[in-house]
Amino acid sequence: MICPEYRTAFWQGVDGFDSIVFNPHKWLGAQFDCSVQFLKDAQPQLNTLKIEPEYLKTSGSAVTNYSEWTIPLGRRFRALKIWFLLRAYGLEGLRTRIRNHVTWAHELCEMLRATDGFEIVTDPMQARPHREAMVALRALADLPQTHVAVISGRSLKD
Repeated sequence: MICPEYRTAFWQGVDGFDSIVFNPHKWLGAQFDCSVQFLKDAQPQLNTLKIEPEYLKTSGSAVTNYSEWTIPLGRRFRALKIWFLLRAYGLEGLRTRIRNHVTWAHELCEMLRATDGFEIVTDPMQARPHREAMVALRALADLPQTHVAVISGRSLKD
């Protein structure tokens, strides 16, 4: 989403979705337990998760009660993790991180493609809808130590 060159491949058709949830802790480097949610219409989710005893009711209908957006009534300040990421790395730093990972995925894919015993199931960053894998591969047989070394980037002498 933050790298313009990948938007078409990964976000094609997103305007037809009711909701999107992604996890910055999986790629952007946020600490665990950090998710981002976009809702086209929040009301169905609010109706599903609403718990409204008298002592939690607010005085005005214009108040957004975020305790009703998820199951727990109290929440940790998860948004602070994203704020710190943006402050520490900046948008360009996060873009560089993702671009590096895509480059490394291509390099790994080519290394494995040249190694007997592997089948590349999904090439990295394919421009196909609903293909989220960086690289999907299959070992065609039990892996000898040489293959394990290729995957882990180690020499057999290590």
